[in-house]
Amino acid sequence: MVRGKVRRYSTEEGWGIIDSPDTPGGCVIQSPTVIDDPQLLTEGGSVEFQWQPLVNGKNDFRYYATSVSTVGSRPSFAGASWTIDPTVSPDDRMAAFWCEADDTDPLRMRIQMDQLLFIAAYSDARAVFERASLEDFLGDESAAVPLYEASLTGGLDTDRENQARIQLASSLRNVGRLHDALQVLQDFEFSNDYASARDAFAALIRWDLGEGSRALKTALQAAEPALGRYRRAIKAYAVELSDDERK
Repeated sequence: MVRGKVRRYSTEEGWGIIDSPDTPGGCVIQSPTVIDDPQLLTEGGSVEFQWQPLVNGKNDFRYYATSVSTVGSRPSFAGASWTIDPTVSPDDRMAAFWCEADDTDPLRMRIQMDQLLFIAAYSDARAVFERASLEDFLGDESAAVPLYEASLTGGLDTDRENQARIQLASSLRNVGRLHDALQVLQDFEFSNDYASARDAFAALIRWDLGEGSRALKTALQAAEPALGRYRRAIKAYAVELSDDERK
């Protein structure tokens, strides 16, 4: 965490700017990353925040806040029934968090995520990936996209890079950036464990692009591991679909 001062913040617009020596030129705040009451983010107020480089930044801003709280106001979940067992590993705690995830209570989830990441020795890329996944889960894909991009820029382990790319492609699709979404899936060699998921999401994107035959062919590729003895037949039919499209 670093410290800075709020240059501006608008609760109506849902964004603002933090000034800090660690983020020269200003660091963009968006409402999903504000941990406590956004009304406390007043001009000149002191805040603690985590940040990542902003990919494809607009208006010359190069930094993006991934967590913001006013100084001295680090929250704890008011429900009191949720506690963190120090004997449980960070990954097991995170797994339990996702098992109990409830998108009807976003404030609680953001506070719990902040607590988990505060005590876990995760890399910056891993922490941003978890925050991206949370915003994605809560349905705010516009906030998830730059976080996914930042996590990939920061360097994830192979398994989570597979996850981040598929989830980024899904979020890009949901915000209407279909060609970008398809490119994310095509520019990476996915492991076998994620190949079917890649093909399934690619099929959805191609359908949205109006490429019906290619979408169906890609969907059949995604289903291949479950086809058993019928793999050869389905593969042949998929080739015929491709031929029909060319004609």
